[in-house]
Amino acid sequence: MQYALLPRADLPRTLRNVRSCSFRGTPVRVRVDPERCQGHGVCVVTAPALFDFQDDGKAVAAARELEVADLDGARAAEASCPELAIAIEGKLRTA
Repeated sequence: MQYALLPRADLPRTLRNVRSCSFRGTPVRVRVDPERCQGHGVCVVTAPALFDFQDDGKAVAAARELEVADLDGARAAEASCPELAIAIEGKLRTA
């Protein structure tokens, strides 16, 4: 079974006000692999609310469950990471 992530306007009316993302108790989070991250900072520029730099210059993700409003930034950061160090974990069912 596959789940699609839809733009907020395309969500059913009952889901438009959902603030956090989860499916069957699995929270949606963004993660940075510290072994892959080289500290380019593209994620910090792309989604500053979700990423920050650690003392060693590598990126770290926000330690919280993502909200629906965070998904676009998380996806953009994941797609733009030159080291493929960012992963969005968990599932969101919107249909």
